[in-house]
Amino acid sequence: MLDIAEAAAVKRKTDTHKKNWKLFGITYASLEARMTYQYNGKTVTAINSCGGFYTNLVPLRTIQSIPSQYFESKKTKAVCEIRWHMTKSGGIQVGDAVQGLRVNGKGSRIAYWDYDA
Repeated sequence: MLDIAEAAAVKRKTDTHKKNWKLFGITYASLEARMTYQYNGKTVTAINSCGGFYTNLVPLRTIQSIPSQYFESKKTKAVCEIRWHMTKSGGIQVGDAVQGLRVNGKGSRIAYWDYDA
């Protein structure tokens, strides 16, 4: 009977961190790190998904997202981090960036970041 009560206490949530890439004040791409996870008030019990989603407004550029997910501090925190890789037509590398978010076992986002890699 206790297992049923514990299972009922587990909640599921999706959290996101969004960023726009701009050039001369004009947005040319919108990026989003998105993590769906389960938590019980103390720990993150599961990371269901971690992914990078984008809108690219420059036709001759390609954007690739490489997600990674992991737990910290005995599963009291979960991290979803996306490495973004952008290339121009012909395979010329334009840039790399990292974007991520960290959540806790209470279902709250406690940190987010984005920087050029």
